[in-house]
Amino acid sequence: MPFGHCLIFLCIIHLSFSVKIFLSSEFQNGPEEWKPQNAKKLAKECPLPCSITNSITDSDCVLSHCRDPLDLRTVDQDKLRAVYCTDDEAEYRTAYLRSDILVTTDFLETAQVVPVSTLKNISAFLQEARLNLANERKRIMEIGFIADSLDPVKQQIVEDLSKYYPVFSYGKVLLNTPWPVDKVGDKVAVFKDHKFCLAIEDSDRGATTDRLWDCLRAASVPIYYGNTDMIDHSSVPENSIIRVKRFQNAKLLSEHLWELMKKPEEYEKYRSWISSPNTHFIEFHRVRSPSTQVCRLCIKVATNPMFQDPNL
Repeated sequence: MPFGHCLIFLCIIHLSFSVKIFLSSEFQNGPEEWKPQNAKKLAKECPLPCSITNSITDSDCVLSHCRDPLDLRTVDQDKLRAVYCTDDEAEYRTAYLRSDILVTTDFLETAQVVPVSTLKNISAFLQEARLNLANERKRIMEIGFIADSLDPVKQQIVEDLSKYYPVFSYGKVLLNTPWPVDKVGDKVAVFKDHKFCLAIEDSDRGATTDRLWDCLRAASVPIYYGNTDMIDHSSVPENSIIRVKRFQNAKLLSEHLWELMKKPEEYEKYRSWISSPNTHFIEFHRVRSPSTQVCRLCIKVATNPMFQDPNL
């Protein structure tokens, strides 16, 4: 890993012993909060007596911002109490990593507890959606879809859906529609012309990306294939998306879309979030900023029952 350092902290006020945590990241250009200079600042501002060292072999626990915890296999694993990774895809690749915590069952929960918001400005996001709704012109019923790269999963979804409902694809997957001359490269501007837009993540696990946020910004209704675990935790506005995986096949999904076209009031329910308070959505992202992720992961480790016994 390109860098790493150890946070030694008194875990929680009722504990009388310290737990040494090694903080690491495999991403050279990853979140600023995981870089040594910023971690030192976090430690300095922490109300608990934190200090920074560079010894992973002296650590009790590893907090890792990585895709694969097996990157830690060179570590003296007998010295590790627990390993946490912020990427929930890693839960399937931990079988060979020794830990006193059964990390294979703990990873997904960890990822759900400490996600980082991909929205840098919630207020601006909501304001843009409201303006696009207020200023919209007549939208077309066809699904808008833009893919930056070729992908067999995306191609299959688009092919299946196109059999039952029209899809205008402007990107590299099944390109069948040219970009409007005044909107080339502007996804949000294109999606503003469509009642529906298709957002397909590279994986049905992991982060929710701009593929979804661009649809919502445009005040369109996203048809979404991706990480729905976090959606159940108010990470997107309530009742704002149509989930591909809730339908057994493309035919049933298309039938739902046709039904919405027949009943405008039902379609508008998917956009009612734009004028609603969005209390839970705003709070979700407010407390999950990148600057709090490391601290929230530390808190999770500190409150784990295994650290309540000073004899461990």
